[in-house]
Amino acid sequence: MAESRDELGLIVAMSQQGVIGSNGQLPWRLPDDLKHFKRTTLGHCLILGRKTWDSLPGALPGRTSIVVTRNADLSLEGAELASGVDAAIARARLLNDNAPIIGGGAEIYAQAMPRVTQMWITRVHAEVDGETRFPDSAKEWVLQGPHFYVGTPFNKIPNEVCNSNGAYTSIDLTAIPDDFLPRTNYVPACDPATYQERTPTFQGRPVTEYYRVVNRSLVSPTGERTLIA
Repeated sequence: MAESRDELGLIVAMSQQGVIGSNGQLPWRLPDDLKHFKRTTLGHCLILGRKTWDSLPGALPGRTSIVVTRNADLSLEGAELASGVDAAIARARLLNDNAPIIGGGAEIYAQAMPRVTQMWITRVHAEVDGETRFPDSAKEWVLQGPHFYVGTPFNKIPNEVCNSNGAYTSIDLTAIPDDFLPRTNYVPACDPATYQERTPTFQGRPVTEYYRVVNRSLVSPTGERTLIA
């Protein structure tokens, strides 16, 4: 029997501008998204930062909350404590959960991102004010891989459930909005600092800062192996 692969999920709701919180609370109340959150996280360990835990009404039924905190003397009713994200993930594994879920906030998302294997993202189509944003720096979140992405004007991205070679959706790269966040089947196999250090440079700048497409003639324009970058 093949061994089960350890997974790490991430669930978040954000505005079009990446806002995820305001004054320590969600800046909206969406009943359907709350149901989605419950349905997705039920039966799993939920890894949270201290501020996110404090924003909750209490322990969430049917889930084990693991709160990341530097305060070793802290005691929280209904939650387990961990000194860091890695320790929280390790604790979840000991509790026989091979697919714990990161539930926020921003710092915990950023620390966990290199290890995340699946994400559930709800886009709230509204402009809201808030001081807490989902990590959007290349140092915090690698959106696509490998290092130098190559594509055509009509590219494909994996669907939210990507379980076959046909589970992809075509997108027009000339028509996507500036804040478009593509899904990817790649996750970095190292921490963000190491990833940045390993990224090749061209004329003194990381190759990820460039975008070029050069197409050979008389070949399939949709096959990535037919493109030169």
